[in-house]
Amino acid sequence: MQTTAHEINTQVLDSHAASISRFMNWAAERIAKEVEDNERLEAEAGTRDFVPPRRRRRQYTQEERLSIIKRVDELREQGKSLRSAVKELDIHDTMYYQWKRKLNK
Repeated sequence: MQTTAHEINTQVLDSHAASISRFMNWAAERIAKEVEDNERLEAEAGTRDFVPPRRRRRQYTQEERLSIIKRVDELREQGKSLRSAVKELDIHDTMYYQWKRKLNK
């Protein structure tokens, strides 16, 4: 027995509807999990308006910058990589290059 175009269209629509239904169920579960996680975090923080503190960047004086550049250069002469030298002094390698470029003008 052959299937008609109407039966094929009905099957496609049923498949599409099932797909939408599966997505809606997934979305409802995901939203419920997010609400649960948010309520847990709110209970832990003691407030709904919890925002993690921002890390403040340390402001270095010109003398401190020069000293750090000199120390990084010394560590590199001792065989350390730039990454390990700047990490030891708690700055980023791009900061080192910026300072060096500005201070060596």
